[in-house]
Amino acid sequence: MTKIFIRDDNGGTEMSQDPFQEREAEKYANPIPSREFILEHLTKT
Repeated sequence: MTKIFIRDDNGGTEMSQDPFQEREAEKYANPIPSREFILEHLTKT
């Protein structure tokens, strides 16, 4: 599983893991974080 680095409001980074990363990697040559992962992060902020 690939770790995703997201910049927080203080300029630092937080490491997160996308539970759907493998699914996205199978579908796309250059996968980005899954919709679920992005929405989860947006609702936290």
